Amino acid sequence: MVGIFGAGMTHLRLADGRHLVIDNYTTAPAAARNLIYHGMTLQEAVEAPRIWSQGQELEMEQDIPAAIREDVAARGHRVVAVPAVAGGINAVAFNADGTLEVRPACAPTAIPIAESYIRMYSV
Repeated sequence: MVGIFGAGMTHLRLADGRHLVIDNYTTAPAAARNLIYHGMTLQEAVEAPRIWSQGQELEMEQDIPAAIREDVAARGHRVVAVPAVAGGINAVAFNADGTLEVRPACAPTAIPIAESYIRMYSV
């Protein structure tokens, strides 16, 4: 696997030959973790509940079970349950067979940007 993180994009080249480009600097690492370590599909990875903090409160999406939020709060964190954190996320998979998989709805500019990104950083 090869990963490039930064500038709002995450590019992963997985062992099975797929290239993944995930757009959103705050959630791309979490989606990448879900793909690599938790075996989620691309759609599952971008839909999974997220957390966010800038050093103050810890925002946790309401889809994260209350028991988990309570456990985190019991450890001393100021937890705030929110409907969503960090806005939307786009993901494009360049499959080994040459097909594209886009998850979820992607901005019209995301595919050409992702294709350019892959060409620039393919190894």
